[in-house]
Amino acid sequence: MRNHDLKLEFKSFHSPDIEELFTWHPKSGEEVCFWLEFEIGEHDTNESFMFGVTIANQQGYNKNKKEYPNALFEPVIIVADDDWSSIKNALKSILDECSANTWELTLVNLKKHFAFEHG
Repeated sequence: MRNHDLKLEFKSFHSPDIEELFTWHPKSGEEVCFWLEFEIGEHDTNESFMFGVTIANQQGYNKNKKEYPNALFEPVIIVADDDWSSIKNALKSILDECSANTWELTLVNLKKHFAFEHG
């Protein structure tokens, strides 16, 4: 983040695929592939925009692409460490790199990594 960039934060997280997202941890060797929705907004405001992304490890992504060839899995973030803490850190890193000095520029950057959910 540069000096005059917006200070962004995640306002919420939700996955229709995982009930207990914050305590979830896959079994060793388990294929991971799920949809994650989240709100992003500027720090110290109530306003936010909804985004989504597929989170997968390589095995889970490959299996799902093979089993459901016509399904849309993009955008996707391939993770090596697939516990919630590692996933959140990866998302935070992307969020920091997308911050710009206006919302318009920030949204352009965020849309390169995440699906924008119109609402």
